[in-house]
Amino acid sequence: VISQGSADMLPNLRGGAWDPHNHNAVATITDSSLHFWDLRSMKRSNAIEHAHIRDVDYNPKKQNIIATAEDEFGIRLWDLRMLKHPLKDLPGHSHWTWAVRHNPEYDELILVSLSPSPSRPRSLARV
Repeated sequence: VISQGSADMLPNLRGGAWDPHNHNAVATITDSSLHFWDLRSMKRSNAIEHAHIRDVDYNPKKQNIIATAEDEFGIRLWDLRMLKHPLKDLPGHSHWTWAVRHNPEYDELILVSLSPSPSRPRSLARV
């Protein structure tokens, strides 16, 4: 999906996710930000700027809730209606958090992919 406002981001596009509650909404990850797009207007609707995000996943059970895997903060939960501050930081996931996924059946269970750290075991996060 390319719009005039997104063409300059293509070389830095790292990933993204479709909103399961709104098929006209998509989140894209660039080098330093997470952008939310409205595909009907082909315009950016919102963003989380200067967050070094590696992965994003929408909660399939709760509308407007996403989880992000970030370089500096590990796992964060966000409400798309209030992006100034995360809903929750999940401590203990700060060493190279690569991916995050919501469980499709249990909305309080999140799968996290981490790189090995000698001081921290791999784990599942419960919110």
